[in-house]
Amino acid sequence: MTRLSAKDRLERGDVLHMQIRDGRREWWFECPYQQVKDRDVWDFRLQRRLVECGDSLFGMRNNSQSWMLAKEAVQ
Repeated sequence: MTRLSAKDRLERGDVLHMQIRDGRREWWFECPYQQVKDRDVWDFRLQRRLVECGDSLFGMRNNSQSWMLAKEAVQ
């Protein structure tokens, strides 16, 4: 099986997960597990392509544990 890129997984509707460990954000997909580099996530966020799923840590904006591709971004 070919490993899909983060972009491909987001476009097919997979949820990107985030946790904070040692003061740094860690990003990954589940089933199958795949780590995603912080800089790759920031590329999507700067393009306003990612939206929070509403499970924000401590109620703070941009601190959600789950992220998805914005529906407007899907082509």
